[in-house]
Amino acid sequence: MKLLWASALLTFLAGAAILIAGFVSSGGEDKPASAHEFDRTPDTSTPTSTPEPSLTPTPTPTPFAGKVARMKIPSLKIDYPIEELGLNEATNELATPLDTTGKIGWYRIYPKPGYLKNAVFSAHVNYNGKDGPFLNLHNIQQGAEILVSMDGGPEYRYRVFRLKQYVIDAKYSEGDSSKVIDMGKLIDPPDRPEGKEWITLITCSCGPGRVIPLTADGFGECVDRDVVVAERVQ
Repeated sequence: MKLLWASALLTFLAGAAILIAGFVSSGGEDKPASAHEFDRTPDTSTPTSTPEPSLTPTPTPTPFAGKVARMKIPSLKIDYPIEELGLNEATNELATPLDTTGKIGWYRIYPKPGYLKNAVFSAHVNYNGKDGPFLNLHNIQQGAEILVSMDGGPEYRYRVFRLKQYVIDAKYSEGDSSKVIDMGKLIDPPDRPEGKEWITLITCSCGPGRVIPLTADGFGECVDRDVVVAERVQ
């Protein structure tokens, strides 16, 4: 299992790099080249007053073992079923969503929602000229609600606290190494407090002039990635 995890960490960048590669117009989309970034990590400070201990400890709910069924972001009118993704055995890279415009991908080789870890999702912004599920993810606002429904089980609620844009390679970073995507830290965030559950959403950002042409018919690869992180609140 550790070997699989390490392999996935090493190969995710290549998989994420082709998330929209070859399928976005090299002319870019009608949206800004940069996301309106924000990062307000949830308050983890200790309360000034300590509540009286309960005589009956509150049991920790057993994580739901069923499938991840659906993701909703009401403020962006995003409402899509979930497609489970893993490694592409032929290339040893993380698979990209197969239902390019109809589903959001969840990587089953990483933690599942409800397990107090970090669950990773991805979806296309555009595919062959058609809008993908995360087309408007770059418009998300701090505090926006994300709902993840389990098949026949609970619905988990998350609140967005971070939106950052990264580049896929240092040559696009304008000398700022902090802009280069670090998939290891996104998959297993070092700043996630123990016992806090996060979800991470990753997609391409394809502003004008930020697409590498790959084909003669004008499609290419976006050099930027928008990453949204939210913390579970219920």
